[in-house]
Amino acid sequence: MTRMLDTRTSDNIPNGQRETPVSTFLPARVYQIGTLGLNVAPNTQGVLRVEFRGVLGVTNLPEQPSNISVRFFVVRGSLPTDLRVASAFETYSNMQTGNHVVIVNGNDYNVPAPASGTLIYTAFAESLGGESGRPGPETFTASVFTD
Repeated sequence: MTRMLDTRTSDNIPNGQRETPVSTFLPARVYQIGTLGLNVAPNTQGVLRVEFRGVLGVTNLPEQPSNISVRFFVVRGSLPTDLRVASAFETYSNMQTGNHVVIVNGNDYNVPAPASGTLIYTAFAESLGGESGRPGPETFTASVFTD
């Protein structure tokens, strides 16, 4: 029987801003969106499975004449170079005005129980084209289950 062990949510920018972005994504930089520590006892039996969902709001800036491309990804760990377990990629034309939402959903299956008792997942975003706005929302949720 499946049993939920823990669930956590990180709200970096909880509500989308309609007029002015809260910040921007500069090209070639990686931004941490949220880090979650799931409580899992080191001696947990069974197969561990983590489900996660992330929502990232982006917008074209009026002064940015080019398209924007955004990658939104999740790692098991706390660094952008750690094991990537899910990724979403979107490109928006400079003609596509207004706020856009990039969503990443995924599962990490057969995860080893952490010796520390805390299983860490982190969501990151990066702009691969021009500068893009960060109007929000920026939310990351993860839940861990055992069978």
